[in-house]
Amino acid sequence: MGILQDVWAVAGGFATTLKYALRKPTTIQYPEERPVHGSRVRGIHYLARGTDGKELCVGCSLCAAACPSGAITVIPEETTEANPVNTTERHAAVYDIDMYRCIYCGFCVLACPEDAIRMTRNYDLALYSRTGMVFTKEMLLENAYGTAQDPSAWMYDCNHKWGPIENREAEDFANPRSH
Repeated sequence: MGILQDVWAVAGGFATTLKYALRKPTTIQYPEERPVHGSRVRGIHYLARGTDGKELCVGCSLCAAACPSGAITVIPEETTEANPVNTTERHAAVYDIDMYRCIYCGFCVLACPEDAIRMTRNYDLALYSRTGMVFTKEMLLENAYGTAQDPSAWMYDCNHKWGPIENREAEDFANPRSH
């Protein structure tokens, strides 16, 4: 009886191997082929500019306060007539994001009252030095890493519903505690 069990176990192993050998391979030839991701992928950050070309960031540091990993450093500075960075009285003189520390949670995007910090759908970074992973304000302003994504695609509301806001009623977001 022992030999029959062993043969049956080996046959079961061969059946499993044959089942997976006949499937279409899931391997992709990265980076020539790119995987298709969902609409909620949060990628590399960038700082947005207004329609007038000026910075939207007012240096309030709410994004740095919301960051659970402490990856964001903001040092505000008064806006002067000699340096008209934006139309408000303050701007971020220093805005750095340490991408090694970033966990791509998106809290910084949700905390920003000016919608100045946004995330692209590009998630892959391959650099040879750790210093290259600290994105400065200038790097974040040029947005060299891809196109923006609407934060409503991955926003979480109080009703525990995920997904784009435009697919749901506006009343759901007007007073989330009413449900």
